Amino acid sequence: MKRIITLAYVTFFALNCAYSQGINGVFGAESGMLGSCNALLSNAFSVVNNPAAISDLKKWQVGAFGEKRFGQKELGTSNFSVAVPNKWVDVGAAVNLFGFDKFNQQRFVLSASKKLAQTLALGVQLNYLNTTIGEYGNAGAWVLGAGVYYQPVSKIKVAFMLFNPNQQQLSNKVSDKVPTYARLGLSYKVNEKVDALVETEQSLEQKTIFRSGIKYHVNKRIAFGVGASSQPVLVTFGTSIQANKLAIDVAAQVHQILGVIPQFSLRLPITTQQ
Repeated sequence: MKRIITLAYVTFFALNCAYSQGINGVFGAESGMLGSCNALLSNAFSVVNNPAAISDLKKWQVGAFGEKRFGQKELGTSNFSVAVPNKWVDVGAAVNLFGFDKFNQQRFVLSASKKLAQTLALGVQLNYLNTTIGEYGNAGAWVLGAGVYYQPVSKIKVAFMLFNPNQQQLSNKVSDKVPTYARLGLSYKVNEKVDALVETEQSLEQKTIFRSGIKYHVNKRIAFGVGASSQPVLVTFGTSIQANKLAIDVAAQVHQILGVIPQFSLRLPITTQQ
């Protein structure tokens, strides 16, 4: 009986927040361990999280991410991203997958960003979202996104991400709506070892989400992170390990009732001839 109740709760939670928690969620276990603060992090997953942050990368980077929400394979999410910074326009592409054979979603992303000044970058994003529900068929929509990445002083960074500003909807075949949301984040470098992040997200149909995280760099190869977020309330923690060029991120997000969301991601820079 307990398992049935838990599965029912998980299903209700997942379908009501399918877009925000599935293909439109936060990607990268580095973000996952920091309370899901994501707009400020500059890595391959910035292609999805905030395209403007691609401009802070020095090299090409590829990333792979996976999570299994509350241990349910039907709520699995995966992502593959590649970010390509260069001296003209920084670009990136990503694929997000969520769900199982009876209910699944895909998101295909193309992003571009440009530094307007040494401390300011703007980014744009073109998304194609597709939802398939069993015998009911599928529906898709083109959705826009835009981001800002700004560093007013050496220790502070500010980021902003706006998704679906024109409130695009799927066709009548599928009842799910594409959310419209804005994320605003701020990070402060306390010292050489500690970074503090805070972020808020506001959508048109859900309450404001608050996120926070602290990352502690033990040395150049190992870092630990803790954080928390609301809507739903999650406590997060994890570690990042730099193994030569490969960065390995492992995180866990804990819900008081539903349990643990394990996350894992890999990030690898690629050196190219400029």
